[in-house]
Amino acid sequence: MRTRTLLKILVFLAFLDLVATIYWVASGLGYEVNPLMDALIQKSIPLFAVVKLAITFAGIFLLHKLKRRKKKLIYDVTCAIVFIYVLTMLWHSFGILISPTSV
Repeated sequence: MRTRTLLKILVFLAFLDLVATIYWVASGLGYEVNPLMDALIQKSIPLFAVVKLAITFAGIFLLHKLKRRKKKLIYDVTCAIVFIYVLTMLWHSFGILISPTSV
């Protein structure tokens, strides 16, 4: 799989993570693990979303810009980040299954 494709997958997973995090926190069934982002989401969900996406997309943009100079390294780093996001999505899915409000 090409780095460009992985970066597109990363964008999709970032949006899924954002939506899932907001759902868990807003429903009172979960919390943001990052203490700085937790303080932000407690203050303002829209501000949390903007900051979370800005940080994420800054990282994706940096990976995109560096992919021509350090192909192997950027590919490996992108694969690792996608893997971490997939694990995060599995964790969110597991939470849905064990949630007291799940059907």
